[in-house]
Formats: sequence, structure tokens, C-alpha cells
Amino acid sequence: MLSQKIGYYEFIVASLMMTMASYTIMKYGQLSILVLSFLAILTASYLVFAFIFIVNFREKKQHNRFAVWKNVFFALFIVALAGSIFSDAAMTSGMIGGILWWFVNLGTQFVFFLMVFFAFFFSAFFIKVAKNNLLGMLFAALGIVILWAFFASGSISSGFRVNDETLLSMASVNASLNGINPYTFSLFNYFYSLSGKIGLTLLTTNNIASVMDYPALYFLSYLPFYAISRIFPWLGASLSLYAVVSLVILMSIIVFSVKKEYLTRPIFGLLLVLAIGISDIASITTYLMLALLILAYIKIDKEYVGVIIGIGAAIQQEIWIPLLLLLVYSVNNYGYRKGARDMFIAAVVFLLINGYFILQNPIAFVHQVLLPASGPIFPNSWAAFGYPILISYGVPLSYFAILSGLVLLGLIVIFVYFNEKRLIGLFSLIPLLFLQRGIFVYYAFFILFMVLTLFLEEGAPRKPILKKKFLPSRWKFAAALGMVLFVILITLYLEHQVYLQNFDLTILNQSLGFSSALNYSLYHAAIRFDKLGNSTEYVYVITYADGGTFQYGVFNSSIIDNPVVCPANDYRCLFNVNRIVLSDTNSALGNYRLDLHFENIVVAPQNFTNGFAVNESNITRIFHPDIVDVGIYNSQYYYSSMPYYNSSMANSLNSGS
Repeated sequence: MLSQKIGYYEFIVASLMMTMASYTIMKYGQLSILVLSFLAILTASYLVFAFIFIVNFREKKQHNRFAVWKNVFFALFIVALAGSIFSDAAMTSGMIGGILWWFVNLGTQFVFFLMVFFAFFFSAFFIKVAKNNLLGMLFAALGIVILWAFFASGSISSGFRVNDETLLSMASVNASLNGINPYTFSLFNYFYSLSGKIGLTLLTTNNIASVMDYPALYFLSYLPFYAISRIFPWLGASLSLYAVVSLVILMSIIVFSVKKEYLTRPIFGLLLVLAIGISDIASITTYLMLALLILAYIKIDKEYVGVIIGIGAAIQQEIWIPLLLLLVYSVNNYGYRKGARDMFIAAVVFLLINGYFILQNPIAFVHQVLLPASGPIFPNSWAAFGYPILISYGVPLSYFAILSGLVLLGLIVIFVYFNEKRLIGLFSLIPLLFLQRGIFVYYAFFILFMVLTLFLEEGAPRKPILKKKFLPSRWKFAAALGMVLFVILITLYLEHQVYLQNFDLTILNQSLGFSSALNYSLYHAAIRFDKLGNSTEYVYVITYADGGTFQYGVFNSSIIDNPVVCPANDYRCLFNVNRIVLSDTNSALGNYRLDLHFENIVVAPQNFTNGFAVNESNITRIFHPDIVDVGIYNSQYYYSSMPYYNSSMANSLNSGS
């Protein structure tokens, strides 16, 4: 029993540390190969530790062999965490700065959400345990009133924020009400004008993700609050109403789904994870997604669970993986007939919700909703395993969706064999780590869900049907995993050959320093290429300086001599004016001298009210990058120079050459 308690605390601590570390990676990443290696080890050790803990969690008596390996990987996790923090001064300051930023900006929200969760837990206690419905309803009402007052007052600023997803959702509602298909309606020009003010998803096709790319319920769920706020404006802004209702639904499902034993005594670990996870959420819809996912998780044995799964699938692709795993679990535990019925009902519900837009333009819907993972997204945010593959081996960007799918296939084999439902959160996170771009919210979302599943009411698993038929022995299990691994390695090699055939270039002889004569930093390198003669490529740079990461080369930011001159309103052209032409050569390899300059940057205001920027003066900062990661790209191909670190900014360049 003692070892189980120790394991529980280890898991909570590791999950909180992994959440904070992933946030720091997203905000202060792209630092050095050493730090990236530490962080990859950190992530891998956490995943193995969490897997061993969850597989062994149901056992009342912990097996010694599991306990030993669990503790080994927990220790490795702690060592990798310390190494990633202290192996680089920039990372150390970044982690400290991130923690301080969190306390300053999210500390109030954390305390607030902790208080609201206590109110809802008291409500569930009085209703489920003490059988006092009146007190339970009073505590629930108190939580709702405080929640509404907090959002309506505008006190929440950082965790609840307007981003590109929120703006797309609002625009899609307006477009739908005006008879315009949101899956063909683009906000590119508007998003371009907001560059530097909100986070945008950039594409290597010199485009911005500016067309609705989520299923219809993502923006339709906002529609009722849009209407109510106009009929009853005294209730507050529509986004605030949406946030309050979504959070009430989420909190109610959580507190009424946890085991009764956890209502009679505080579970501080769970409350801590909940408050931190909810405090820094990406969009309001995430609350609703988490609520539906929990509901589907605890009701998977019910005949109507297909309705819940269909509604969840119609909101956002982020929860498609856990919903798929739930369907696999349904087949494995309750038989082919129930599994097929759940899938059929889920498909019907999905089509009913999205049918109108599918009929309007099926090609646009399929392209925007079903194929976004294979889109050429900029790898400008660290992903645990996908990004190292990109910068060290080189494959087309479209391959990462295939790689993620193959990893998911291997995880399904493991999931069927162990038949442990609590693995769904962990196995939903892992495929996302093999994409070329990482997103902090995905990590926080699934770690939060994974912790939640430890406390939820659920029945014991039945004898697994799929395991009995397809994986009856360890040898067949190992053979199935081996086949998936073989396919991954083969496809990885073949895609690398495609990359070399179409985008074989290398950046050599890098140098970075400060020019005192020109008063800005200069970067020099040589590009060696093969089979790319007379091709036009684009330059994009991620830099690290002054405790943060910055991007150069997009949104009319010139970093090369003689950039392309674009018409004033041609935003497609202005997206990246840093085009280079790799001239044809008679030799086996071509060479191109790359010279970049990093002048002072203009920091745009980032305060928003109801989706519109508040008028503020731009701030000019003197910019001396410590680290640069130069990228050369062209649609489906991206080459990274790997982070280049200028060890001493004191070694200035004395001339502008």
C-alpha cells in the first residue's frame, strides 16, 4: 500500500513537471542540440514511467519488477529534467522566467479555479454522499455565480485569450449566418494584419491557416451564446458566457464522475493538476472537448455512447485519437456487435452535424477537416520526436502525418494486448510527439486527462476479445509490434530518399556576430546543394535572444540583401520576401553564399478586447540573437541548419562585410 501511495505521488509530480517543462520548451525552445537531446530523453522517460505506472495501477499489490523499472525511469526523468534546465544558461533563465511569468500572470487564475473546484466538489459530496441536495445545489450555484462574475469582469487575461482559433470560430459563425461556407472563406488578409499580435499557424506554402479547419460543431457550439449576448447584453460578452457554461459542464462531469471515496477527503494532487491545466487553456472549446471525452470514457459500456463519441468527433480533431481508442476498447471488451453499433451511431451523429457543410462543398470540407495533419505546417515549435527527425535525417513534411499514424497503429496493438483503459490519455499524446511541430496545449490536455482517469468511476475490464483472437501470446504480440516497427523504418528510409532526390541541400560554415559598424547582427553561411539548380527557395529563421524566441523572414521582414519587392497589398507575396535562387551549375554540387542580417525588431501590442487589438504604440528593441536556427523551405520540404549558438557576443564583426 505504501509503495502504491509513493507511486501515486511520483506520478502526480512527474505529470506536473512534464506539463511545466513542455510549456518551457514551447516558449524557450530551439536552443541547442544538447538541450533538445535532454528534452527528448525527458519526454521518453516520462512516457515509459507513466506507462508502467498505469499498467500496474489496478493491481492492489505492486509487482516488484514493475516498481523497480518505474522508479528507474522516474529517476531518469528527474535527471533529464535537471540536465535540460541547467545544461544551457538560456534554458535556465527561460525556465525561471517561465515560472515567474506563470505566477505573475496565472497565479490569480490558479487560486480562483482551485476555489471554484472546491465549491463543485463540495456540491458533489453533499449530493452523492451526504444526500443533502439543497446544500449541494447551493454550493453549485455559488460556484456558477463566482465563475460568471470572474469571466464577465474581464479579470481573466492570459489563460483565457483570443487566438486565431477563436477568431476563426467567430468569423465562421458570421459567415454561416450570411450564407457563406466557412470552409471556403479565408481570413488571410486579416490574420496578416494581426501578425505579432496573436499566435498564427504558418504554412510552408507561404500561407496562414486562415480557413476553418475544424468540424462544424467547433464554431456552431458558439452560436447560442452569440445570440444570447445580443438579446440579453447584461449577461456579458458571448465568449464569457460560452466559457462559463463550458466550465460548468466540465466541472459537473468531473466531480460527479470521480469515485465517492475521493469526495470524502481532499485529493490535492488532482485539484492541483486540474487548476493548473484549466488556468492556461488554449481555447474555450477545449473545456467542452475534455467534458465530452470524460463522459465517453465513463459511459463506454452504455448503448448510447456512440452519440457522445459522434458529438465529440464533431468538435475538433484533437480528440479523435482517444475516441478511436475508446471504440477499440468497446470492441475488445463488449464484442464486435456493440463496437460496430458504436461506430455506426458515432458516424451518423458526425454526419448529421456536419452534413450541411459537406453537401455545400464536400471537397473543401474533406481538405480542411480530414487532411490538415498532412499540411505543410512550419516546424517552428518543438515536438519531442518529430522535430529531431526533421533536423537530423530529413523527410518531406507530409510524411509526419503518416509516421504519426503508424505510431498510433503500434499503440493500438499495445492497447489491445494490455486492455487498460487508463492508457488512452497517454497513447493519445504519443502520436502527436511524432509530428514536425509540437503544441503545448496538446501535452497539457492529455496529461490532465490521464491524471483524471485515475480517479474516475469505471468497471473492471472484461476478457479481451481482440487480444484472444489476434494476440493470444507474447510472441504474436511481439511479432505484431515488430511488423509495425519494420514498416516505420522502411517508410522512413524511403521518404528520406525522396527528400534527397528533391531537396538535397546542406548549410555549412556558419558564423554569427555583431557588427559594430552597422549596429546589428550578421549571419554568414554557405549552402551546398544538389539537383536544385535554378530553383527558388525561401529563408526563415528562428532566433533566441533576451529570454525569448523570435521569428525572422515572414510578414515582410527582410533578412537578406535585395529581397523581393511586392505590391503594397499583395500579402501572399509579402508573407516572405526572402527568396533565394539556387543557380544551376555544371559541377556535381552547387554553392550559394547566404548572408543574413538581424536588425532591430518592432514588438507589436498584444492586448485584445473582444477580439480587437487595443491601440498601443509599437516598441522598437535592439536585437542581438544568441542562437539562430536557419530554415530553407519550399512547400513540402524544410531544411534546418540545426540551432547555431554564438558562444560570445563580444566577438563582434568589425565591418559590414
